[in-house]
Amino acid sequence: MSTTMASPSLRAASATTTFVNALTIDVEDYFQVSAFAPHIDRDNWPAMECRIEQNVDRILAMLADANARATFFTLGWVAERYPALIQRIADCGHELASHGYSHQRATDQTPQEFRSDITLAKAIIEDIAGVEVRGYRAPSFSIGDANTWAFDAIAARDERGSSQVAVVRVEQLYPWPYGGVEAIVSSYPNADELVWLQEEPENMGAWNFVKGKLYEHYDDTHQITRISRYESGSPATASRLGRMLASRSIEGPRAAVASSPGWISTSRLIGV
Repeated sequence: MSTTMASPSLRAASATTTFVNALTIDVEDYFQVSAFAPHIDRDNWPAMECRIEQNVDRILAMLADANARATFFTLGWVAERYPALIQRIADCGHELASHGYSHQRATDQTPQEFRSDITLAKAIIEDIAGVEVRGYRAPSFSIGDANTWAFDAIAARDERGSSQVAVVRVEQLYPWPYGGVEAIVSSYPNADELVWLQEEPENMGAWNFVKGKLYEHYDDTHQITRISRYESGSPATASRLGRMLASRSIEGPRAAVASSPGWISTSRLIGV
C-alpha cells in the first residue's frame, strides 16, 4: 500500500473550496429514448406501456430519504399526460426544467420547429406546476456547432416567457364543438393567432378537417396557421427497415390512439 501526501498549498485550497453537487434527471419513458426512435414510431407512443410515473415516484422517495434536491428535465409529452406527477415533483421542492415536447433532436428540426417545440413544452409544464421553467436540455446532446441558432431560440423563449401561450386540449373533433371553442377563444380577447399543432404530417391527422372550421369562423379575426411534419406518404418518420424491425420486436396489437390537445395564447390559439 502506498500513500501520497498532498502539498501544503493543495491541502489549504481543499479546506477553503466549496463543491456544489448537482443532480439532474430526464423525465422520459423507456420508449422515448433516441436509441428506439428507428424502431418505435411516435404515433405509437400512446399505445405503449408507460413506466414513468412509478419510476419517478421511486426517485422522489429516494431523494426525500437523502434530503436531496434535483432538476427534472421533463418532456412536455409526459407532463401533458401525467400532470399530477409534475405537480408532485414541484411540491417536493425540486426544480422543473424542459426537455422539449416530444424528444426530437434539435438537429432534426428547423429553427421554426425548434422554437415551437420548446415554447410548447415550457407552456405546458408551467401551466401544470405554476412555476417558472428556466432550464432546457436538448435531447441526445443535439445542439452543437452546426445549429448554434438554437441558443438564440432558447434565449428568445425565455425573454418572451410563455405567458403569451395558453394550452387547450380539443378532445372532440366531430361533431365540431363550436360553442366550446368559441367560449375559449372569446376568453382571450387579445389573441390574434390560432395555431393547430399535430404530430402527423400536414396531409394527415385532423388538420384538413379542423382548418375548415377555423377559417369558417375566425378567418377575419385571427391568423390561422399549422405546425406539423411536412407532407408525407406515411404517418411515421422511421425508415422501412426500422418499421420491419419494430413489427418483429413488438408483440401484441399496435393500437392507434388519437389525441388532440390544443392551445390558445393571449396572442395565439393553438390546437394540437
